[in-house]
Amino acid sequence: MKSNLFYRYCMLLCLVLLASCRTGKHAAKPLPVVEAPPEPVARQFACSFKPGIFEGNVPCFGYDCYDSNLLRLTRIQFRENESVEKTLGEGENRLQYTGHWKIEADCLITVTYPEVNRIEYYRFEQNHLIRLSAAKAAFSGIFKDKYTLQRKN
Repeated sequence: MKSNLFYRYCMLLCLVLLASCRTGKHAAKPLPVVEAPPEPVARQFACSFKPGIFEGNVPCFGYDCYDSNLLRLTRIQFRENESVEKTLGEGENRLQYTGHWKIEADCLITVTYPEVNRIEYYRFEQNHLIRLSAAKAAFSGIFKDKYTLQRKN
């Protein structure tokens, strides 16, 4: 009789355990933690250059001189993704070029415009850009002070 009772008790216990496994009750899983992506950080270079907009009245070169004005409003926007957009002039007479830029350790910025097969050089100094010659040297002469673009943002 004791073994019969023990047998029934074991069967009942097995049924309860089996039933609890089939009910689908599981330990609650914690909700996944969603982390916000980090805020984009502006790239900082050794010379404190940060991409942005630079503007000034710079002497024009070659095909950029489509009228009698020797000084042309020049606006260059350097973007974080190393793309660049250059606008010469204003209104319906303006020209626009797009390209890419890279900076070297000595703050020499090389801008390449593949559409017009042109390369320009600039040096960044204390929140302004200085346009350089093809030999990567500062211009001289009466317009030497006009080759500077100031940061606008």
